[in-house]
Amino acid sequence: MNDRPEDGPSQPSHPPYPVGPQPEPDDRPARRGPVEPLGDLTRWVVICSVLLTATTLAAVVAAFFSVDRLQEARADELVLTPYDVVGVLRLPFQALALVVTSVWLFRARQNVVSLRPEATQTRSPAWVVLGWLIPVVSLWFPFQVVRDVRRDATAPRHHRASARGGHSSW
Repeated sequence: MNDRPEDGPSQPSHPPYPVGPQPEPDDRPARRGPVEPLGDLTRWVVICSVLLTATTLAAVVAAFFSVDRLQEARADELVLTPYDVVGVLRLPFQALALVVTSVWLFRARQNVVSLRPEATQTRSPAWVVLGWLIPVVSLWFPFQVVRDVRRDATAPRHHRASARGGHSSW
């Protein structure tokens, strides 16, 4: 048994790169489910938002053309104005935007819970959709759902004020 260098290099007792402290497998929270990609849904949310904005602007313009027609109508006459037509055409876009945005937000919430099981969500998953539909509740619960998803999905460098601004603009 000779420990001379001519015998060849000895195997190092540590890895060739620095390794930080690793948590024990029991200390790490386990994922709760798969992570769903949001790319296609995000595109649909943007498309629905553009369509809804366009029909809203069309309703504003149509309202100006409807005033004269309403003023000329008799009290017992049923009048169909351009504003009414745009309103009827706008309804499917509103429904589509609600469905697509709700699915997107639900999946984003699921992803956050899957990636960070230790994160706390203020509302249950049902409120992701119901929060938009129930009067008075719709003033606060959607904000809480979006705030929780954003808080748990992003680094702490983001400011809370921008989440409030986004909800206010909606």
